[in-house]
Amino acid sequence: MKKVLLKCFVCLVAVLVLTSCSQKGDTSSVELKNLQDSASYALGYLTGMRLAQTPEAAVDVNIYNAAFAKGYNKDTILQLTQEQMDEVINAYLRIAEDKMKERMDAETKPHIENADKFLEQNKKQGGVKSTTKGLQYKVVKQGKGKKPSDNDRVIINYSQAVLNLDGQFETIISTFNDEGKNPGPISINGLDEGLKQTLKMMNVGSQYQVWIHPNLTAGYTSQLQFYTIEMLKIIEN
Repeated sequence: MKKVLLKCFVCLVAVLVLTSCSQKGDTSSVELKNLQDSASYALGYLTGMRLAQTPEAAVDVNIYNAAFAKGYNKDTILQLTQEQMDEVINAYLRIAEDKMKERMDAETKPHIENADKFLEQNKKQGGVKSTTKGLQYKVVKQGKGKKPSDNDRVIINYSQAVLNLDGQFETIISTFNDEGKNPGPISINGLDEGLKQTLKMMNVGSQYQVWIHPNLTAGYTSQLQFYTIEMLKIIEN
């Protein structure tokens, strides 16, 4: 989850540096004469929209516009020195990051508690085994082929579902019914920890059911994931 948070702020800083909200007043009447005009409009609008969707990093549009114009026109008469601006931005982003983390923690907490509760009950089912914290699996069919290693790619059939707060699993994707289609190879190294652990346990020809806690999904989702996976082939590197 922390990686996702940091990526959000990297994107935010990039947007603040590379784009502007330089249009004033009613922009619906702005005349767009060429590609540069259209790009300026698009960049301005997208920046404003992204900042509006990030309340933790809200800005005063009028001050932002005035400062952007000074920077773009290379005006050296400023109200803050470069050193002061660096200090202000760093302090501002630290506060915004803390607020964003608090909001994200509040949003994910119900799903984490939901996952903990489900896994506590699920481990009591017959045939369900547990490995490291947050990973449970059940062998539907045990194959006799090789097991993949970290550097291998694999070809699998799988279905993926997530646990909602009503205690129901919602299916996201399934390749089992794609008749006539050959699933593409998947790199073991490119997967989150939960899936990586799972596939490295599976012999070719095996089929597992797997329940993965959000802590093992590298911030991909805050919901518990349920997979049915069939190991078809290993492509060794």
